Amino acid sequence: MDLCHTCGNEIPDDVVICPFCESRQTAVPSGHEPDTSEETGMSRGPGKKPLEKKQMSGKQRMAGNKHMSGKQQLPGKEHKAGKKHDPGRGYDSIHRKTADVNLKAGKPVVDEAFARLKIKISEARLNGIGLIRIIHGWGSSGEGGRIKEALPAHLDGLKRRRVIRNYIPGEQYSNTMPQGRHLLSRYPELKTTIRSDRRNPGITFIEL
Repeated sequence: MDLCHTCGNEIPDDVVICPFCESRQTAVPSGHEPDTSEETGMSRGPGKKPLEKKQMSGKQRMAGNKHMSGKQQLPGKEHKAGKKHDPGRGYDSIHRKTADVNLKAGKPVVDEAFARLKIKISEARLNGIGLIRIIHGWGSSGEGGRIKEALPAHLDGLKRRRVIRNYIPGEQYSNTMPQGRHLLSRYPELKTTIRSDRRNPGITFIEL
């Protein structure tokens, strides 16, 4: 008797086709029969029917596929939800920085003062500045008087072109006025200068 090379059942030596699994037999040197019990999950015991391979359940296959297909995030690469913060454009943000621009320094003419203001506005945007305090003087002694007179019309033009969002003359700035309370709530650092800035005709605030 010999063993089937496929199913492992005993068959006569001269049988070419196994009566159990119907596989064709090939000559194998004695003592070198392959042991296929571990590979196929079938028993080689005489007279026993081949054992069926263990099948994975549908849930097991799905769980395995999910585990293999899941992507692992590298440390430090976690995605944070929400839009990218732009410190120079976010109108609703608070605690933004402020800056001072002295237009009367050097006693420039009006056009020179406004050219300086244009440069400072561009620099402020790049540095995330939200509010500029313009120091222009009030003109009681002639210093800054022309700049103060021409400034409202100039700022109205910047507002129409959306270069700035709004401006508040110093005369209208106070912690008892709506516009003043608005600035103090958005820029808390203004509280340190509220006494000197309140109703000051020599300054103007512009919001970018």
